[in-house]
Amino acid sequence: MPILAFDAGTSSVKAVVASQSSQGGWVVHAHACSAHDPPHARATGEAEQSPHSWWEALARAVRMLSEQTDLDAVEAISLSGQMQSVILVDAAGAAVRTTLTLILTCACVVSSEP
Repeated sequence: MPILAFDAGTSSVKAVVASQSSQGGWVVHAHACSAHDPPHARATGEAEQSPHSWWEALARAVRMLSEQTDLDAVEAISLSGQMQSVILVDAAGAAVRTTLTLILTCACVVSSEP
C-alpha cells in the first residue's frame, strides 16, 4: 500500500511515495523536493510567506513524483509542516494575503507588555 507523504518546510516542500517492504522497512518509489519563496522578515518582527508559493511548490513536487511512479496506486496521503499558520481565505478558498509564520518575533514583544 503506497503512501504519499508531504512535508512543507520553511524553504521547500518535500514529498515521497513509499510502501512497507515485506522485511518491515520502507521502499521509496519516488521522491521530490521543490523550493518555494523564502519568508519575508520585517524589522518589526513579522515574518510572512505566500501560501500561493507553498501551493505551487507542492504542485511541482507532485509533477516530479508522477514522472517517477504511478500515483494512481497511492492509497493514503500524509501531511506535515513547520508552520502552524492561519491561512485566511475567501469564499472560494483562495488565500487573501500572506501568512504570518512561526519565525515571527513581534508576538514576544507584544506579550511582554503589562
